[in-house]
Amino acid sequence: MTLKETKTAHRSTLARKPNRRRRRLRARRLGRTLTWLSTPAIVILSLVPPSLRPITPLPHKGEHFAIFMMWGIAFALGYRINFLYQLVCAVLFAGAIEFAQYWVPGRHARISDLVVDTVAACFGVFYAQIFFGKFVNSLTETKRTHAASEGPRAPNHPPAMSAVARKDVKSRRSR
Repeated sequence: MTLKETKTAHRSTLARKPNRRRRRLRARRLGRTLTWLSTPAIVILSLVPPSLRPITPLPHKGEHFAIFMMWGIAFALGYRINFLYQLVCAVLFAGAIEFAQYWVPGRHARISDLVVDTVAACFGVFYAQIFFGKFVNSLTETKRTHAASEGPRAPNHPPAMSAVARKDVKSRRSR
């Protein structure tokens, strides 16, 4: 392979690789999509009569833990807000689901379910921050982060002039 062919192949490979912004947006879009798909699924499954719910081999608390943990992971990936706000949203969502069950005939709002739902949603947020946080943060790096890693830069001033060049500029101004 000649040098020219190598450069052309390298350019075409670079053109196919998505840039950081695209990858970041894809990860965020995927997280938001999964959040918006799982939220109504949780609401519907939590509010329908027990006879209409699907039967799984998991125990009742295991079902709650699994679905709310998945929701917490998707929410943390999709919405890159302050970590504390993510936890508050997870607690509020779990609380709202259990609170809504209070008025549905045949459903029971249980404190134990609320605890499991809240712990699972918060665990999902923690999991996403710990295991995907580095991945997501590497995708969300900004130019400012790269500039800070290169060390301090001078403000947008022209490069420093030599003493001879300064004398020449001063002599031109005085004319």
